[in-house]
Amino acid sequence: MSTTPYQTQPGTIPHRAIAHLQTLGDGAKLSTAELAEAIGAQTNGFPTCMRPARDAGMVVCSLKPGNRNILYWSLGTGVPLPKPDDYELDQPLEPAPRKPLTPLPVLLPVPVEVPDTPRHFRAGLFTDGAMLLEVGADKVELDAGETSKVKTLLWGVT
Repeated sequence: MSTTPYQTQPGTIPHRAIAHLQTLGDGAKLSTAELAEAIGAQTNGFPTCMRPARDAGMVVCSLKPGNRNILYWSLGTGVPLPKPDDYELDQPLEPAPRKPLTPLPVLLPVPVEVPDTPRHFRAGLFTDGAMLLEVGADKVELDAGETSKVKTLLWGVT
């Protein structure tokens, strides 16, 4: 664990909040809403953002008497908050044992015979909606209904 004291980083919510509280002087207390508005921050998550500064003793957070929902913030003494009696320093977790990876089968390409000369291909659309496809010696003629289905499948049009 680092022994370097906590320092706020410029531009962060704790840095801006402490700087604002310092301009108000000792003893000044602001609610979460007042302090967040003064530094241009959101109120949701504000206490969480301020926790490291609070734990380091740079700010003090107290509840409003009679209303346990409103937090008030003031400058702290710089003395870190005491650790609970049952506090234990976190230790890194041991990584879970990993099973060796099973190698995947190697897929070899399947040889395909490619003719030396390209095959003849021809297609045509006719004004009556029919379509003609010729590949090599094979010839297919589609009527208007079948052509419409092919056009929808290929291009999304009818």
